[in-house]
Amino acid sequence: MASSPSKKNGMPSPIQKMERDAATNIWTIWYASQYGKLERVRSLLDRNAVSSIDVQEFRTQWSPLHFACRYGHSSLVAFLIARNANVDLQDWQGNTPLHLAAGWGDLDCVTLVLEGGADVRRTNNTGQTPLDVSISLARKDHIRLLKDWRPLGLSAEELAAFRQQLIANNTELIKFERALVEEPNTDIRLELQALHFKRQCFGQSHPGLFATYSKLVNLYRDNNKIADAFSMADHGLTLCESTYGRRHVDTARWVSALGELLLLRENFDQAIHCFVEAFNTISRPCSLQGETHHETMFALENLAIACEQAGMLKLTETHLKTLLTLLMNRYGGGYNAKLYHLNVRLASVLLAQKRVQEARELYVQCLPHAENLFGGTDDHTVACTDAIGKCCFLLGEFAVRDYHKGKIR
Repeated sequence: MASSPSKKNGMPSPIQKMERDAATNIWTIWYASQYGKLERVRSLLDRNAVSSIDVQEFRTQWSPLHFACRYGHSSLVAFLIARNANVDLQDWQGNTPLHLAAGWGDLDCVTLVLEGGADVRRTNNTGQTPLDVSISLARKDHIRLLKDWRPLGLSAEELAAFRQQLIANNTELIKFERALVEEPNTDIRLELQALHFKRQCFGQSHPGLFATYSKLVNLYRDNNKIADAFSMADHGLTLCESTYGRRHVDTARWVSALGELLLLRENFDQAIHCFVEAFNTISRPCSLQGETHHETMFALENLAIACEQAGMLKLTETHLKTLLTLLMNRYGGGYNAKLYHLNVRLASVLLAQKRVQEARELYVQCLPHAENLFGGTDDHTVACTDAIGKCCFLLGEFAVRDYHKGKIR
């Protein structure tokens, strides 16, 4: 059995290393990466609290990207790669982040690291490639992806040759070329190019397409191209449904994404239908495990927003109250900005139903939290105080209204 590198060459003991490294916060970034604490990692890097984004844990020589890949935190993997983390850095056993993602991470992590330029042929100290690791652990989807993967970074000459090879009698390529010429956004053009080559190399049903569809949905939505975003989300949903089935959690995420786009198009009934389906699918495994997954609450919040915009105030109230109960159970009695905003939203829904007394009571409960969270002169606190004054006016309590009106002057 190979010995840990910490026992060689007179290196400091683990305790000495822990004491020395505590001041640099590297233990914190490793812990945060292991448990998927994206905002904590972002904060440490933004404050230059660690010497490098690739700082390696002394025993395993794992970088933050190793930890994120090993434990399947795809959002953190995407963030670290965007920050130029080394995708081919090897640990003390020669494993790259791709080795760990291939063996223990989820498929999204494998795709992200591959798209980040990871070397699929890199071997560890036992001569295993990432594909070998996937095979040894029977990761079927990972095996398929790694077997079919082709790097997309073609040279200009290779790209020209590839185009000439396919352009004759290929209407799809002609359509693609036209879309590239007409698209002014550089990021969208790059993702369209990636999508096209993935389809050509892997076929229309390869799971490696999911990440590109998702990126294009976000890019099109951010650029207010909702019809194009909807088209990409529909492609993603169709592929996911054919791969995993309609009742799969990943499929529900695509259904929810479609619902968000339908909401932007003011197709409220269809959006609500999507959010109900997504919520029912995502919440089922969580309830069986006795958990409250953040995606369950996200789907429920989307459902409440859709109902409110559709004027279904009673349903909105029901969903907001359910969401608040889930969040309060999760936070164990604590209070944060999320709970504040949801309570204020609920108060406004009560007010819209002309339940002024109930709305006023809820605004009054929210006010001290606004002062604690944002400060006495913040816009949130002022708006809450003003809402109390308006409720008092509607109830005919003019003296109380004047008191609150005076507080915000």
